[in-house]
Amino acid sequence: MNVKLSAFGSSLSSRLKGREVFGSIKSEIINSKKIVLDFDKIEIMTISFGTELFDSINEYSDCEIEIINYNHFLNGV
Repeated sequence: MNVKLSAFGSSLSSRLKGREVFGSIKSEIINSKKIVLDFDKIEIMTISFGTELFDSINEYSDCEIEIINYNHFLNGV
């Protein structure tokens, strides 16, 4: 499953947005062995967004997560 995060805007900056993204992919995650999160065209991602999204994915599924097209904003998060 490939998730283009730019479909949710170029600024991913709140827990609420993290819940929104997770809610939109939740039903597809259950059958996926791997999720590809594509950060192309994302300008900023806050820790609160990332925590909400990644924790929700990890709680709901044990699938592999691959992150592609990230830039400096994601390094070290």
